[in-house]
Amino acid sequence: MKKGFSLFEILVAGAIFAMVMVIATGVIAQMSGYNKKIRVSKMVSEETRKLAEQISADVRSAVGVDKTTYPASPQYGLTIINDDLITVRTKDAIKAYYSYSDSITKAIYFQSWTLAQFPASPSLTNPIFDNLKSGNISNRITNQNTDTTIVFTGLSGGNASSQQPYVRFTITTQTKGYTGLKPYEEAQTLLQSMVTGRGYDK
Repeated sequence: MKKGFSLFEILVAGAIFAMVMVIATGVIAQMSGYNKKIRVSKMVSEETRKLAEQISADVRSAVGVDKTTYPASPQYGLTIINDDLITVRTKDAIKAYYSYSDSITKAIYFQSWTLAQFPASPSLTNPIFDNLKSGNISNRITNQNTDTTIVFTGLSGGNASSQQPYVRFTITTQTKGYTGLKPYEEAQTLLQSMVTGRGYDK
């Protein structure tokens, strides 16, 4: 006659099963967190890389950079208007990159004008930049799931020296709401680069 399991054996088996389930759940959760960390890290690094490549390509293609035109003007190649705004003159357009930041949004905005549309020597307060600085979503070129800022420094075209114009920029990108996220949701990159204007008239 076969015996059934005793209550003690059932309790021991149940405890072992529960321990296995706890360990398995922990491993699955850890793997899920690890995979999410990889995804957000890739998103942030790709965002930084693409932005740096786009700015660098435009700066390298700047034309009409002429040190004899002083002070600097966007009509003459490369102009650092402020630490958050630069303009680059290419063959048939003037392009602007603006680092927009408020309590909710940190993003990079881009706008392009024909040469005829753009005034000779605009300041940061010139109305031509109003749409760019308004945070209009159609001008945003960075991911809405990230917070991205750029700081520009360097030497504009039209400088009074014989030094070649250049832009040095620092891009900081992080997952949106970074400080309130769980560790596996956090990702941040910082990239510093310097690009010189090639269409340079000595």
